[in-house]
Amino acid sequence: SESKEELRDELARLKNEADAAKPKAKIVKPIVERLADAAKNLNDVGKPVLELAITVIKLINALPA
Repeated sequence: SESKEELRDELARLKNEADAAKPKAKIVKPIVERLADAAKNLNDVGKPVLELAITVIKLINALPA
């Protein structure tokens, strides 16, 4: 289970990569997967995060490698 600080750092890394001219799926995907795992542990509170993570993973899968 990740701490709040670790999750905050993950979100910052995700934002930085998402803001890049060419976001790299190999960087974004593992971050989103870790955030999704953390969201699963939060039950109802994490549901919107999990749904967002699923959407982002679908978008990443559509990006060229």
